[in-house]
Amino acid sequence: GAAVVYGKNALLTVNGKDIIRSSNDINIDGVKIQLLQTTQEEEGPVKISLQEDSSSLIEPIKKFVDDYNTMIDLINGLTKEAVYSDFPPLSDEQKDEMSESQIEKWEEKAKSGLLRGDSILRGIASKLQSIMMGSAKNGGISLYDMGITSAGYQENGKLQITKENETKLAEALRTRGSEISELFTSTENGLANQINDIINGAIKKSADKNQRGSLVGLAGIEATSSDTDNSITETIKKTNKLVSAMQNRLMAEETRLWRKFTAMETALQRLSAQGSILMQFSDNQ
Repeated sequence: GAAVVYGKNALLTVNGKDIIRSSNDINIDGVKIQLLQTTQEEEGPVKISLQEDSSSLIEPIKKFVDDYNTMIDLINGLTKEAVYSDFPPLSDEQKDEMSESQIEKWEEKAKSGLLRGDSILRGIASKLQSIMMGSAKNGGISLYDMGITSAGYQENGKLQITKENETKLAEALRTRGSEISELFTSTENGLANQINDIINGAIKKSADKNQRGSLVGLAGIEATSSDTDNSITETIKKTNKLVSAMQNRLMAEETRLWRKFTAMETALQRLSAQGSILMQFSDNQ
């Protein structure tokens, strides 16, 4: 004799639009709403206000600064690496007389500083540092306005967010969110697009060698056509041809000198023989 009450779908109106769901947990335009009780029409609408949690963007921005600093560290490390002129490349004969660990340590010193002062890498770093000091538009917000500043002259272009400036960053995110979004994502001169252009300008791959990035054109990339079609490979080929030509000249000069030596030795032998004859003639007198 118990009464049976059948369940009903949830019915709500959002901005004048009726919505029917079979669950009380509803997602509308990314906003999760949980219905806890019914309301009567005469009670009036329930107002829901939303506020963006700008603090959630602090960590991604810190990560961006860390990644940027890592790239600058890498470039500075290569372009300022020490050169050990007392460690020239080893010949095969020298390697035969050394252990594997000795060879490894020697070659580590010999390869050090190969990119010291490299103009391409220094150019990339200079471009990155330049755009970090700008803004997305004239009069717009900059990294400095957000509390992201230079780490100092000794850090060679790296950025920093000090403890004191974290408050400034949080305030900028809360009050100037649209400007910050434009600074990072503007299609014209946002930081993301400018950094992407600089990186593509260095590492872009293409079958057309004239369309390749500067680093790819210089050194190439393994397993691509640029691996053997690049400036360094061309320089090695020209150097090998020059070495081969010089070796041929050396062999020709060696042959010429041996011929002269042989002729001189023959002439000396004849002179010695003639001297002996003269000595015998003198003795007979």
